[in-house]
Formats: sequence, structure tokens, C-alpha cells
Amino acid sequence: LVDFNILGGIITGYFDIEYFDAVVNKYDVSTCLDKVSKINYDYIIFLTGYVSFDSDLSIMKKVKALKNVPMIAIGDIVLSKADELLSENEFLDAAIIDFTSPDILNYLKGNFDEVYSMFYKKGNEIIRPTPKKNSKIFSIPIPRHDLGMNYNYRHPFVKRYPFATLLTDYGCPFKCKFCVYSTFRYRYRPVVDVLEELRYIKNLGISDIFFLDQTFGSKQDRYMELCDGMIKKGFHFDWFCFSRVDVLDHDMLSLMKQSGCHTIMFGVESANPEILKEYGKGYDHKKIRDTFRTAKKLGIKTMGTFILGLPEENRESILKTIEFSKELDCDYASFNFAVPRMGTELRKKALKEKLISEDSHKMDQSGSFITLDTATLTKGEIVKLRKKAYKTFYLRPTYLWKRLISIDSLEQLIVQLKDGIKIIQNIILGR
Repeated sequence: LVDFNILGGIITGYFDIEYFDAVVNKYDVSTCLDKVSKINYDYIIFLTGYVSFDSDLSIMKKVKALKNVPMIAIGDIVLSKADELLSENEFLDAAIIDFTSPDILNYLKGNFDEVYSMFYKKGNEIIRPTPKKNSKIFSIPIPRHDLGMNYNYRHPFVKRYPFATLLTDYGCPFKCKFCVYSTFRYRYRPVVDVLEELRYIKNLGISDIFFLDQTFGSKQDRYMELCDGMIKKGFHFDWFCFSRVDVLDHDMLSLMKQSGCHTIMFGVESANPEILKEYGKGYDHKKIRDTFRTAKKLGIKTMGTFILGLPEENRESILKTIEFSKELDCDYASFNFAVPRMGTELRKKALKEKLISEDSHKMDQSGSFITLDTATLTKGEIVKLRKKAYKTFYLRPTYLWKRLISIDSLEQLIVQLKDGIKIIQNIILGR
């Protein structure tokens, strides 16, 4: 929702906005079309992706038939295939590459000479982006967090609903070879702007925040200023984030805790030093252990995220990673399939070693399906090892007891039960 919130903030004051989420509300196609038919839209922006594009395409063609207005796409598939999508789909009129840019407003107002980061059609011609050099610092209007407040969005780390998802930077300054965010130019917002957004969120009655930055703490002085500002302004948010073990020292973690941080998701990736080095992680296992230990002492919960099925992997290396996840004593673990995303060094390697073909585009690291074999393991074998990872991590008696005694409210009990169902699905169904 963060992309739509930001786009909504940019557009507000110039256009009225109607927002709905068909997935969360479990709308079928006829319900979607009925809702669209009742409002006179001038433009429609829709979110799509590699996993859902085929079904989205079918629905949006029907929407276009109902409402002959410009259709604008946004999503991960757009980042790498916008030109192709516009060429092959007559109903599609434009594609947004950077949702933090004011280009969408210039496009909607017809100021095409000021559109730099969008693909769009002009007659029979596709106009391609003409990127201009921008500052590393960018500002946006306050995002429209109110747009999604009435939707049933859930996250296992949230304590109270509704919650807000907030972005203070764009891209990532680190160059992990499997990550698509390393291919984006890193930019960040002024701290004063972020604090104003937090004040707006607080005034909406929201007290839980998910910072969606890829690496909270990457520019440490900036993030320390943010945490200090949250403390001084008395916001009292409960919040969680993504980060890296090599950017958070004791002082930073302590300040994060004081400002309301209760959970951090760390990319551990692998128990194998050679793999960490090969994919440009830039830290070793001593640093991983030290940071997890420090967070635990400060009372911050941790999630370790792990990648299974990189090209070099074999059964022994994956089993070693599973054991490492338990050794770290993290509160949560996420085991994800290696995904050769467009533009990444991992994809280049997978193509070179003939583990995928050039037309391998559909992929999903969450586990609904798997894209890569390794040199020694089939997709089916990797799926079985992932099921084993979830089973051996989450079904330990000591772990189950720790989760049980951590529940402090009915809402948390419900969240834990739903989370448990998802874990069981991962164990039994491999998804």
C-alpha cells in the first residue's frame, strides 16, 4: 500500500481519489467490475506483478471495456518489462517506474515535457523515460495513509490495528547480488519530512508503524536523528523494520528501542561464509551473532531471513543454514527461495549456468512456486528442504513455549494463531 499512499499524496489537491483493494476484500471479478462501473473515473492506476499479472491482465482489459479511460500500471513487473507490456497490450496507456516522483501528477495534468520516469503512449508511439540527474535527497507530500485504514491489512509483528507502512528512503545503498533493490539509485527523505508524516499518522489514531526501508540504519546519523526526534516528540509508536547486522551497533539499537522499535528483520541469508562473500553481503558470521545477541539483550525481537537454493547450494549447505537459524536463537525465521530477479547478478549467473532460460520471468520468493534448480538439487528437493527448515525451527518445544508465554493480549493471540496456520501450510503444503 505504501506506493499508493505516496501516489495519493502527490495527486491530492488536484484530483479526487477512490481506492479499493480487491484482494484483501476478496472481491470476485464481477464485484470488481460492478464497483468500477458506478464511478466516473478519469484515470485508473492499478498495481500488478509477476505472480499475478496474467489474471490482472484479464480483469483490467474488462475494466478498460467498461471505462475507456487511461490505464496506468505500477508494480515489480513494470520495472523490467514496461516497454514490452505497453507494446503488447493495447488497453495499457502508461507505466510508473518511480512512485516517489512527481511525474504522475505531470502526466495526469498533461505536462508531458516534465515526465521523466514513466513509459506512456502518445498516439501510436511509446514515449520512454528520459532520466534526469536528481539529488540523493528527495521530498514528497505527506502520503495518504487514510486511504487504506479501513482495509483488513495484517502483519504478524503488528500489536494494534490499523497500522501504517512508511518509507523514508528509496532503493538500497548496498549491492547484494541477489537483490533487485541494489539496482535502484539510492535516495532518502529529509528527517524533518518523515517526522511530519509521523505526526500526521499519530493524528489518525495509528500507533503501530512498519518502516519499509530496505536497510533501517544504513545512513546512521540520519536514522539516529529520526529516532531521537520520535522520542523528543513523544510519539510512543510501536514499530518494526528491516536492517543489516553491520549497520546497527549498541548505541543505534539502544536508541531504536527507546523510540519504540520492538522487532528487526535481518537478512542472514546463509550459514556459509563463501556464499555471503560471493553475493556481496559484506559481513561475517561473527557480526551476525554479535548483533543478534545485542538486540536480544536490549529486548528487541529478531527475525532472520534465509535464502535457500542459490546456484552453489547443495543439501549439506542448506542443512547447515537451517541449523544456524536455530543457533542464532532468533524469534522468527523466514526461509525464502532464491529468485533470479531481472537486473540482478544472480540472474546473470543463473542464465550463464543454464539454470533458467531468458524467458523465465514469473517468480515468487514467498514460496508459491520455485524458479531455480541448483547445480546439485532439483526444485522439488529444495521445496522439501524448505519444509524441513520450517518444521525444525518452529516445532521445537522450547520455541513453542517461548511464543506461548509472549502473548499478552487477545489480539496477539489471534495474530499468533493465524501465523501458526501459515507456518503449518509451509510445513505440510510447502507454500
